[in-house]
Amino acid sequence: MSAGIGCKHTSIIQAILGLFMLLCGVNNIALPMFEASDEAAHFAYADFWARERRLPNLRQEVPSHEAFQPPLYYMALAPIVGLFDRSNLAEISQLNPDWFDRELNADYVSVQQLHLHGPAEQFPYRGAVWAVRAARLFSSFLGAATVWLVFLIAQLALRGQTHAVTASYLAAALTAFNPKFIHISSIVSNDIAVTFAATLACWWMLRVSGREQGAGGKGQGARGRGEVWQWFVLGGLIGIAGLCKIQAFALVIPAGVLWLFAVRQSAIRNPQSLIPHLMALIIGFALLSAWWFGLNWVRYGDPLAWNEVQTANAALLRPVPLGLGEMIGRVPQLFISFWGVLGIEKYFPVWIDQLLCVGLGLAVVGCIWRISRDGINLGRARFILILIAWQMTTLALFLSWMRTHVGTENSRLLMPSVALPAILVAVGWLALLPDRWRPIAAWLAGSSMLVLAISAPWLVIRLAFATPVALGPQEVAAFGGGAKVTFGGQVQLLHSEFAQWRVQAGQPLKLRLFWGATQPIPKSYRVLLEAVDLHGELIARRRFIPFQGRFATNRWQPNAYFQDDYDLPIDATAMRGPATIQLALLTDDVPPRLLEIQPNVFKFELGQVKIANDMPAVPSPSSPNVTANVNFAGLIDFRGYDLALEGSQASLRLYFAGLGGASTLTTPSIDKNYTLFVHVLDRDGKLLAQNDAQPLMGKFPTRLWEPNELVIEPRVVALPPQAAKILIGWYDAANGQRLIANNSDGARWPADAVLIWER
Repeated sequence: MSAGIGCKHTSIIQAILGLFMLLCGVNNIALPMFEASDEAAHFAYADFWARERRLPNLRQEVPSHEAFQPPLYYMALAPIVGLFDRSNLAEISQLNPDWFDRELNADYVSVQQLHLHGPAEQFPYRGAVWAVRAARLFSSFLGAATVWLVFLIAQLALRGQTHAVTASYLAAALTAFNPKFIHISSIVSNDIAVTFAATLACWWMLRVSGREQGAGGKGQGARGRGEVWQWFVLGGLIGIAGLCKIQAFALVIPAGVLWLFAVRQSAIRNPQSLIPHLMALIIGFALLSAWWFGLNWVRYGDPLAWNEVQTANAALLRPVPLGLGEMIGRVPQLFISFWGVLGIEKYFPVWIDQLLCVGLGLAVVGCIWRISRDGINLGRARFILILIAWQMTTLALFLSWMRTHVGTENSRLLMPSVALPAILVAVGWLALLPDRWRPIAAWLAGSSMLVLAISAPWLVIRLAFATPVALGPQEVAAFGGGAKVTFGGQVQLLHSEFAQWRVQAGQPLKLRLFWGATQPIPKSYRVLLEAVDLHGELIARRRFIPFQGRFATNRWQPNAYFQDDYDLPIDATAMRGPATIQLALLTDDVPPRLLEIQPNVFKFELGQVKIANDMPAVPSPSSPNVTANVNFAGLIDFRGYDLALEGSQASLRLYFAGLGGASTLTTPSIDKNYTLFVHVLDRDGKLLAQNDAQPLMGKFPTRLWEPNELVIEPRVVALPPQAAKILIGWYDAANGQRLIANNSDGARWPADAVLIWER
């Protein structure tokens, strides 16, 4: 520990590190097995080392696509992984076929699990689960060491500055409580290994720089030239970092900046006096990493095995590299991923990203203000310049990789240079405040990040992998206690409901299903939702995995029913008018097939909704041959009809319009679906024939009618020889009560039935 740091300050950094390890432990448990990017492949490589204790030959055996990585992290993991029985590794690392269905999961969000998760992952853990947990814990210790190094780097870079200690602790807290940093410290991945190793090398560079600066005026002695062993150690640290991930070999660039500073600082201005330092750097580097370069050269004819690296990443190669405009367009995603994306496409709510972006902007303003007000301390500037050199090198390598490879818009690849952003944000925030407020502000900022870090496992991770809460017996009984429909004898739908009765074309329809399984389901069935307009044209079709992609049917338990919400996007070109929503279950077979509801019936109609659009209503408005002006209970206006008598039947076209009041998306102007009756009577009033149904064969129920919207209803009714009258009217099928029928003068029709034909 640096001199001058007392017990109080020691307890602060210990508290930060303790909270960090606790948060890593929570994230370790919260994240299901291998749901971090490439975690299964990283663990498979560590498992190979635990079993074989050697490097694989990438032309003969490839334990995983991460086997092209330098081996140090996996070599370090091998003794830990080897402590546990891993015979059930295949069981816990099964890939989820739904994830790879591109039509189903093109956005990597419609299916949440990359792997299948079963009882083997539940506590008490068994076998390979313990090995993964322990490997993740090893990553957490590397993360804690990195936090400590960020604190030490901040002390070196800010020593002598106002509130340097406060800023140092804040930089450590910003690193420790960054949810993304916690995430990469809680998974099996060499990202945290290279982050730790690179941060350690940077800290050592700053130490060497401080000694060179302090010794600059002390003549030509050994101390004036700097101690050669420090450069030897630096070379070794760069070699160690490079053996964690290839990009870290680029630490030679900030090391070169350090050497140039040393040359400039030399009291005799004699660069040759520092040749031993450069040689020590090279020797230290070679002693740690030359064996790996040499082995690659012998096996693959290339010290980096670059052809093998490219082959392993061939599937990620972009057909056309990104242009400058496309790269700039991905900048917002990079910012968000610096604290978010806790897994594959696992994001914070947008408002949190916006708040943190504002905080980042304030930090930039604060740094500019600090420099404009106080200028640059040239004595300390060399520390920041060394860190900037590494930051720019990391960024350049990252952008080059992102330009040519898909799925790389993730700032985890920038974490090896985490120290500088943390320091600059801390300095920037504190610079905007008066001196007396800075300690309090640092506590508030650190505490706010701590709250965010605490919430992340529940706000992002657990939410992404949550399973539904089963409905209680009373809730199931409320739906009538029986199934509305059963698919394939396996899946029962108890009830369905729409969140709105009207939806704008181009917008999603929100609907809710209540369902479950009658027996264990071995397959993952896709939920197929469709919307069909009045002409039978498909205006929406989408496949889903239940419960927002988190609860495939092969995870359902018998007789456990749950609530399931869906958004079905309606085509922007859909015509205004009624639409029928239908449900089916689709297998994952090739070719897929639909589960039967009953023989030769595969789709179930959930109900109808109204599509809103600026296009004309369907059917198009026209005028009846016989006009009428009858009001049904202030809800429906009967405007007339066309009648054609054709032998033993009568063909009608009835013209209606809605009369209800104002409506909202959830409350229509007509509150029920009324049934239209057409009755044929003889002269004594005896019913001879009838045609009772909701409008347009149930496809345009009255609940979807809007005020002044014309609805033309075709009907055909039998017309026996003794027929004398045709009457029409409306009633509520639930109780048989007819709607009151009044003429425009207020006169009520007998029995609320309107006479439209009489012999």
